[in-house]
Amino acid sequence: NGSVYHAHVGCPLSLNIIAEDRSSGSKTVMEARTNGYLVVVRSFFTVVSSFMYNEKRSSLPTGASLQQSVGNPVNASLIWTPTRGQEGFDYDMCFIAFDASYNFSYGQQDNQHFCIVIKVERCKVCIQSDTSLQDLAKSWVANWREIWSGNHFLQDPDVVFAGQVITVGPTYTVQANDDLWTISRRFGTSIDRLLEWNPDVVASNASGALAVDQTLCVVPSTCVYDAHVT
Repeated sequence: NGSVYHAHVGCPLSLNIIAEDRSSGSKTVMEARTNGYLVVVRSFFTVVSSFMYNEKRSSLPTGASLQQSVGNPVNASLIWTPTRGQEGFDYDMCFIAFDASYNFSYGQQDNQHFCIVIKVERCKVCIQSDTSLQDLAKSWVANWREIWSGNHFLQDPDVVFAGQVITVGPTYTVQANDDLWTISRRFGTSIDRLLEWNPDVVASNASGALAVDQTLCVVPSTCVYDAHVT
């Protein structure tokens, strides 16, 4: 309960959740199953959060699912491949063990639900089987040479493999008096690009206000005419 996992956009994630019902402490799982006690695992709620954002939802994140068969014990698989727009958030997913035969939940009482935290890292993405470094750069409005130079394990920019986690750009920690305009000017990009790379900024407030120590994904321009390093 409370285990933390790290995920990346485009990388499939699969986690096993095992639940059993003994009906009482004196029974074995086999005895409970023989008496008709069968279990399913269900999503209870999800809390989506970032530096300035917190929202409790009644369902799993978009694209996530629980795959299982009724049994006792039951082995449920949480399957999720995060997509663009889900990075930069922490997903606190909580589950309950539900008695499939008697329609009774064991997790809603006495705070007994089981939770895990999945952090979808910003500025990182999984290479797909049909994606080149040039394709990735184009989708992030970046220069493939800059991405290549930031991933030293890539010896040849034309040789990338499905499942490799690529760092699209560095992260920047917001300082006092920073705002989207000053940061975009400093790194030779635009406010629209910063918002695209950091979906949690828009989710937290419509104005795009920032807070000191907040982390942002930036893909800086190395062109001396675009960047303004001060």
